[in-house]
Amino acid sequence: MYRYVVIDDEALIRRAIVKKIASLDLPLAWVGEAEDGEEGLELTLRENPDIVLTDMRMPAMDGVSLLRALSERRPETGLIVISGFSDFEYTREAIATNVIDYILKPFDNNELSAALRKAIAFHREKENRRRADRDHELAAELERLSVWLCRGGADERAPLLPGQYRSDSIKALLAAHSFAAGLLYVAEGTADLLPAERGAAWANARSAERLLAAGVVRLPHPERTDMAVLIVGCETGAAKTACAALRQAVDEVARLGGQAVAAVSRTHGKPEELRAAYREAAGVLAHQPFRQWTGLLQASGTVAKKADWSWSGRDDLLYEIEAGHVKQAVHLTCELFDHIRSAEGATFAQARQYCGQLAHDMEQRLGLEETEESEDDMRGLLEAVRHAANPAELERQFATMVRTAAEHALAATSTAAGQIGQIKQYIDLRYTRPIRLEEVAERFFLHPVYLSMVFKESMGETFQDYLKRLRIERGKQLLSSTKYRIDRIAGMIGYENAKYFYKVFKKETGITPAEYRKKQATTE
Repeated sequence: MYRYVVIDDEALIRRAIVKKIASLDLPLAWVGEAEDGEEGLELTLRENPDIVLTDMRMPAMDGVSLLRALSERRPETGLIVISGFSDFEYTREAIATNVIDYILKPFDNNELSAALRKAIAFHREKENRRRADRDHELAAELERLSVWLCRGGADERAPLLPGQYRSDSIKALLAAHSFAAGLLYVAEGTADLLPAERGAAWANARSAERLLAAGVVRLPHPERTDMAVLIVGCETGAAKTACAALRQAVDEVARLGGQAVAAVSRTHGKPEELRAAYREAAGVLAHQPFRQWTGLLQASGTVAKKADWSWSGRDDLLYEIEAGHVKQAVHLTCELFDHIRSAEGATFAQARQYCGQLAHDMEQRLGLEETEESEDDMRGLLEAVRHAANPAELERQFATMVRTAAEHALAATSTAAGQIGQIKQYIDLRYTRPIRLEEVAERFFLHPVYLSMVFKESMGETFQDYLKRLRIERGKQLLSSTKYRIDRIAGMIGYENAKYFYKVFKKETGITPAEYRKKQATTE
């Protein structure tokens, strides 16, 4: 309801206006009336109504003075002038003070209703604007809180400063005495259920504000769309409250046909400990049994016993990958994850560590660590395995990496090996100009990684080492047999930068090009 007052020096007119407004079925509530400007100003300042309907010609303080005073002291008030005079001065003053409408007496219900609807619309627009600003600010502050909570790196030691937040709800949350954090993950294939859950929790700031008022806030994870973060701040028993909220979320996802897993930290006593609480929950989630990625786990403070399991097919998998046997490698990958699921006590964290070590071994076997021009997508897959956030993602990324590595090995052994002679001839003819591994690989329709690996196997040295040796040997010949300037010789053997040629030459021969030329001249 919007509150209004009527200011007019004639009592009958005041009563008539109030009676007409009551018959209009508008969301308005009468809170007072006054017979002159001074009394009206006092009434408005005391009651702080949303709408003021005022006459212009009144004793003590006229309408012009009243409008000026209200514009200065109550600029949010909706002003409607009801006057029996259409005097230009009155009209000009009404415009200057942002009066919503100017009604001439006598007026009918339609004119009054139209003016009041304008005033109501004026207030609703302001409310919507304030609400939008508040929602935007709250959303930004919730995002800032989520980033502080979940991300490490450069801001690892950044303190939690409640004073940085303007939202009263967030301030109240951080002023509590009992805190806990939780994580909710919705399994692949059913991740579309998480936004539905999020819709009830933080899809708009008003919903988030209601949750904050209850001491609970759910935040979208800053880096993962399949995961949500929960923070609880209350007087006592924060972990218990978090468990109840997340158990309800897990059950709701299950009711909708999905699969979810959640983890809750222990109760902590300070808001600064929320980041530790988040990591505690993340640790609990990582140590969830690999084959039982559902339900709710709570931190206990005890260290879980490490399960002792191993897989006998490890060396076979590495061999099949190195040999380029794609089908066999993929089959063994399936066997690996079947073994992990069947292993008693095997956790997700252990499986991720094991697969990460296998990825490292694969990297070494294929020579990727020694290859400067390694393929970006392969490197990305290795990182994806090491940072997988759930069993399904780990299995998918590891299987993709195995298939990609085996296909690379197959292409390298079946295609590049037979072309090494042609590739060597190509380099021998073009080493005097700038040449890159990627250029040669593209020329022979090979991936740079494949070419680098097979080139080393066939030639006994890397592409870069062979190219460097070829240029240095030709440089020696030119230094011994010509009187060309050293910078010219550098350009003749493919070095655009003479200083770099000096550096490489001395590193390879132990002396500078000038010293080498002098030594050769002395020998002759």
